[in-house]
Amino acid sequence: MYPEIMLDVETYAVFDHLPPGQRPELLEIAGVKFDDSGILDEFRAFPSTGNGAADPWTVDWWNGQILDRIFPSKFDPPDWLPARRVKDTVPMVLALNRLAEWMGVSSSRKVWCMSRYGLQFDLEALRMHFSAHGLTTPWWRECQRDMKPLLEDRERPAALCNPSHNAIYDARAQVEALLEIRQEDSLVEKNIILNAARVGKSMTHFQRSKALLKSNAERSDRPIKDSSET
Repeated sequence: MYPEIMLDVETYAVFDHLPPGQRPELLEIAGVKFDDSGILDEFRAFPSTGNGAADPWTVDWWNGQILDRIFPSKFDPPDWLPARRVKDTVPMVLALNRLAEWMGVSSSRKVWCMSRYGLQFDLEALRMHFSAHGLTTPWWRECQRDMKPLLEDRERPAALCNPSHNAIYDARAQVEALLEIRQEDSLVEKNIILNAARVGKSMTHFQRSKALLKSNAERSDRPIKDSSET
C-alpha cells in the first residue's frame, strides 16, 4: 500500500492575476508522505528566481508580511520565504526532478492539496512547470484529491486556522487536519452502529445512516475534475 502525499506550493502569483496559460513563479515546493499512522517523510525545495510569472498584487502581499506572522515561535526563524530563497535555491528543473524522484509513481497513490485560489491551484501550478521543462508529472489526474469538500459542514480543524505561508509547515498542518477529520468520522460511524443497536433501529435505517455518513466523509475522495472538462 503506497502512502498518500500532500503537496503545497508558495508562489509570487495566483491564476486570477495572470493571463491564461502563464505559470506562476514558485517560491517553495513541499510534500509530505503520510498514512493513517501519521507523517512518514517530507520534501522541500526552493526553486531559483525567475522560474515563472509574478503579479504585483501577490508580490506586494509578500513584501507586506510581518515576520512574526510568517513564522510564529513554533517555527525556526529566519524561515521567511523571500529570505530563505537567497541561500537555498536550486534550478527549477532540479527541484522538479528531485520531487518526482521523491514521490515515485503509482496509479493508486492519492495526491492531496488544499488550494485557496481555485480547486487545482497547487497541483496545476506544478503540472505547468513539469510540462514547461519537458518532464512527466509524477502523478495521474485521477489520483488528485482536494481537502476543501471535507471541510464543509464541520468546524475547521485547529491545524488549519493559522496558515504559516511556508509550504512545508502548511503541508504538515493539512495532513494533521486530514487525519483528524478521518478519526472524527470513524468515531461518528462507530456511534451510529452503537446507537442503532441500543435503540433497536432497523437495519434499513442503520444502512441508510451509514451510507449518508460515508457519502459526506468521502466527498473529497473523488478525483479532481480537469479544468479543461468544465
